Amino acid sequence: MKQWFHTNNITSGDEVVIQLIDKERFIYRLIPERNFIKKTKELQDNFDNSETEEEASERISALSEWTDLEKQKVVLSEYHRLASIVRIQERRYVKKHSNQARESVPFNLRVLLGDIYRGHCQI
Repeated sequence: MKQWFHTNNITSGDEVVIQLIDKERFIYRLIPERNFIKKTKELQDNFDNSETEEEASERISALSEWTDLEKQKVVLSEYHRLASIVRIQERRYVKKHSNQARESVPFNLRVLLGDIYRGHCQI
């Protein structure tokens, strides 16, 4: 352990994240909290910049795997994170060739709302 603390520059007051990877074989992951947060933010940025729904879905799964949380908990957490950072702005619409207009919704938000509401009306 001493070598791990030295290699990862752990000093007094630093925090360490301990994740249970395999309960049956007692496998854990130890990672300095600053590295855990950095990797988590990187995964969130990748999720935010998804260019398709499939990509967004894969990235939310990667975030779930990294944080070792159930996907539904990650979905709700990401929804709350996005709700707290996104500024309210005028709604944008994409015009179709018909008489209808459809709202332009980012792919990452589509995936979150799809997982939260599972195809049911949000109202």
